[in-house]
Order: sequence, then C-alpha cells, then structure tokens
Amino acid sequence: MAVPLEEKFMAQLDMHSSELIRVIRSKGGATCQKIAGIMQTLDQDSRAERAEKDLEQLTMAVFVIRKEGQGCQEPPEDIGIII
Repeated sequence: MAVPLEEKFMAQLDMHSSELIRVIRSKGGATCQKIAGIMQTLDQDSRAERAEKDLEQLTMAVFVIRKEGQGCQEPPEDIGIII
C-alpha cells in the first residue's frame, strides 16, 4: 500500500509552521538579512488572508488601500465597497 508522502509532509509542515516562523524571526545577522524579503511577503500574505476572512463575516464593507507609509492626506490607491 502506497503512503501519500507529500500530503503527509505538508500536513506536518502546517502543524509546525507557526513554531518554524517564530524560530526564523528570532534569528539575526546574515540569516535575518537573507530572509527579510521572504518574511515581508509572508506578513503581507497573512494580512491579506486575515482581511479576506474578516470581509467574509461582513454584510457590507468599505475599504481604502494606501501605499505603505502614506498619510491620510495623500489620495488612496484604491477605494471599494464590498456587499
């Protein structure tokens, strides 16, 4: 009987991913510099996933997208209404 190793590996990785991320974030020096871009992308993906889940709970929402570091006086990149 064949065991689906890839599925098993991915499931185990999912179980331990938060701990792995915590360990990676605690690293400094060259390791930190090498993975900074990856971690930034991961953070952005996490925020997007959380925002999507939050929006699924709402009947209606208004969203405003601004460039990073942009103040409230600057025009936003995008504005939308989700119903």
